[in-house]
Amino acid sequence: GEAYFRPLVKKHPETGRKCLFIGRHAFGIPGLTRKKSRELLAVLLQAIVEDENHVYTHRWTQGDLLVWDNRCLLHRARPYDYSQPRVLIGSRVAGEESSELAYYPEDKRAEAGRAALDSELKCLRASHDAVS
Repeated sequence: GEAYFRPLVKKHPETGRKCLFIGRHAFGIPGLTRKKSRELLAVLLQAIVEDENHVYTHRWTQGDLLVWDNRCLLHRARPYDYSQPRVLIGSRVAGEESSELAYYPEDKRAEAGRAALDSELKCLRASHDAVS
């Protein structure tokens, strides 16, 4: 697999507001050690999800439709009644190349992402081997 290098801070192309582009998928920040990266990402993510002003929880009722802008929103699934059908329909729109697209593996700019992924995999394998 590849790690796609994405900016930590993005500017929304419609509103001009800056937002953090982080989530559980983020594991490193170029220029910081693995430990410092994880600490900073954890602090930033926790600050966002702990603040009630930043959290919306939807109480679903039949017929609800929820639309959000992935360019400036973290989302996650919450527990639900697994015995009931759940219908999810997604749609994606290509955004501004400068802010929305990841660097692809063949792009020279992807080298930082590859190096970060290689480093992360090395640490994960070492942790796994130590436990085994």
